[in-house]
Amino acid sequence: MALKPGKGKPFPPKVYRHGSHATTLAADGAIKVQTGNTVSSYSACLYGDSLMGWEEFGRFVGTTLKKLDDPNKIKAGETVYHMPTFFASISVTSITATGATRVASVGNARILHFVTPKGAGFVQLTVGISPDTPATRAAIAWEGATPSGGSPLVGAVPKTAAGQWVVKIKAGGIVIQELRVWVVWATITAPTGTVHPQGDANRGGVQIRWNFWHTITPATIITDADRPALHGPMNAAGPVPGHLKTHIASGNPLGGGASLKWDCSRQVRLKVLDPKGHLAGAVTQQLAYPA
Repeated sequence: MALKPGKGKPFPPKVYRHGSHATTLAADGAIKVQTGNTVSSYSACLYGDSLMGWEEFGRFVGTTLKKLDDPNKIKAGETVYHMPTFFASISVTSITATGATRVASVGNARILHFVTPKGAGFVQLTVGISPDTPATRAAIAWEGATPSGGSPLVGAVPKTAAGQWVVKIKAGGIVIQELRVWVVWATITAPTGTVHPQGDANRGGVQIRWNFWHTITPATIITDADRPALHGPMNAAGPVPGHLKTHIASGNPLGGGASLKWDCSRQVRLKVLDPKGHLAGAVTQQLAYPA
């Protein structure tokens, strides 16, 4: 005989028996109280022990499912609920985000990922549930996000600082959906390179090279086992803006190196100084990319 789920777990809908007792459990955990029923008989049928698990039965007070304050006081004709089964019957049908973009998952496909650059305001998450009733809405709670907009189906995560937010949507304490909100930023540094004199007796100049270092935060967006799929070619419909412009010295297209999701686009500016006014006007024109 298959083992029953046990305390704190949802039970499949069916008729459960123990000795002369029988309890019909609905898919949402509802039990219609019959004459002579007791919570002890429900415990015996579900758990095999009349003294076990009685605290997992409840009734609705308004729209809130609450544990029975006195398990000996149930009335024929009323409906009580096996609470773990009721909460587990609530499922997530959709999640949308305002202020972030959903990205495919790497790792656990059941964890959803939303990504946004750091900025002002919040990422607002809206969950759809089934069944969607006042009672099921009242069971919803957010972990890792703040309820927002006066609705239990809306949660908010600030995006003013870079980081990874682990958000869990719960029904009666049972996690029914997990997601990540990634607020991303890159800090760019460019240590000054070494000055290299150029030229000969007839002309002179200097050359300096800079290496630009982009430090991505949070780093876990690249290293976590469960992360958004931000590898491979970019999804943009077109290439880097201004990609047809060319480097002022080499003539190479500036868009040639930025083709992957974590690539950085480049900007080049040339400033020509002509203190004596000897250069032609076309040579002294200042060039910049992007324009």
